Amino acid sequence: MERVLTDFGTGAGAVPAQAWYAVSDRVMGGVSREAAGLEQVGDRMAMRLTGFVSSANNGGFIMLGCPLPAGLGAAEWTGLRLTVRGAGDGYRVTLRTADTRRPWEHYAQPLPVATDWRTVDLPFAGFQPNRALPPMDLEGLTRIGLVAGGKDAPADLAVARVVIYR
Repeated sequence: MERVLTDFGTGAGAVPAQAWYAVSDRVMGGVSREAAGLEQVGDRMAMRLTGFVSSANNGGFIMLGCPLPAGLGAAEWTGLRLTVRGAGDGYRVTLRTADTRRPWEHYAQPLPVATDWRTVDLPFAGFQPNRALPPMDLEGLTRIGLVAGGKDAPADLAVARVVIYR
């Protein structure tokens, strides 16, 4: 069983495509560059994040993110299922909750990608806290982020669909 959060091809889901945004380490003095937009990627409509991650000026990330709807009821679900493709490595999915107050606080899990479309399951139990955080409160999820970072490199990540699954 699934609940669609965003399907960029059909426009279905609890989170509209317009709610997705791109951000980089420039918000804290870094120099990474990012661009994002809805486009045809191969045979699917997707939100695509491209750019270059730079560790200069204590930076090192670019992100495609969106707020999650209140009352998602994530505790009743097993995890996230994403249909993605990309080039390179170093991608991860981050989740923020009501307990993550500082910008660097989140729960994260690696996001494997390939140059062809893949559907990847990320169980909530596999998300690890970044910094000293309490166990993840699934009822308090507030944001999902698809992040490229950790090394100086170009980034190219496309997401066609995001769901929560049982």
